[in-house]
Amino acid sequence: GSAGRVKMENQATEGPFNLAEYLTDSLSLQVNAAAPTRNIYPFTPEEDPCWKFERQDPLEILGELSFGKPREISEDTIGTPIQEFYRGVNVFITGGTGFLGKLLTEKLIRSVPHLGHIYLLIRDKRGKTSQDRFDLLLQDKVFSRMKAEVPNYLGKITVVSGDISEPGL
Repeated sequence: GSAGRVKMENQATEGPFNLAEYLTDSLSLQVNAAAPTRNIYPFTPEEDPCWKFERQDPLEILGELSFGKPREISEDTIGTPIQEFYRGVNVFITGGTGFLGKLLTEKLIRSVPHLGHIYLLIRDKRGKTSQDRFDLLLQDKVFSRMKAEVPNYLGKITVVSGDISEPGL
């Protein structure tokens, strides 16, 4: 019982943590042990390398809180192949309020400077109009960087009220 604790404490002071050895020691069963005598988890919350990430904003972890300034890119600047593919193109997005729809909308507006226009199909739901749902959509954190870097983003999006499951769409 106490041998495992002593070994763990000595190991922490002698060198790097050996997970395989720790797990082997942790899994050894003691038949007549009155109570557990070893720490199950080797770190306190402050020492745990993952703990600091659990408490931070995901954008801060990715370094995305330091957004760029609004940028003007001239019309004759040649972009990446994807930017050139979408140059002047109008895009119709269904499912725009879902996870992938938000990401696609944000990425297109932020990363494709000469995108034509985005038409976003949003249905009325739970007493909220499609425009109300769009306004709520733009409050999501995922759009923070886009708002900072592309101030005229609202001019690139048109909300289309409708439901993809209705006949005749």
